Amino acid sequence: MPKEFESKHAEPIFLTYCCLLDKLLAKELRNRKMQQAEMCDLVRDDMLQKSFLIYACVVHLYSKNINDLSIQELLGALDLPAFELWSTFSSFMMLDPNLPQQLREHLNNIERQLTLHLIWQKDTIVVKKLKVIIARN
Repeated sequence: MPKEFESKHAEPIFLTYCCLLDKLLAKELRNRKMQQAEMCDLVRDDMLQKSFLIYACVVHLYSKNINDLSIQELLGALDLPAFELWSTFSSFMMLDPNLPQQLREHLNNIERQLTLHLIWQKDTIVVKKLKVIIARN
């Protein structure tokens, strides 16, 4: 990412990321009565961390009406497969039932992009698994 972008947006994105992670952990504690070891495993999950960092970026950029960075660029910058982001989408959306409707629609558009296009690109996890299933039959 460009240095100017990082210097201008790194702190608010990090704060949004921390807030999202805090909400996730609080929800998990309420729902599962998690043990401390399980909480550590959740926090150490690299794909979840990257997904939530992308969500933090999306929320921050949307709030500032910035359209310069695509979801594909964010996935590439963090080396996160589209399928991994898609697989955390419902967990993210349920964190805050009071998300503004326009932001919710924006996030749903991103989910559609992931579902209709990005997870089907060559050599993605979904395509590889389908090839294995087809090869077995």
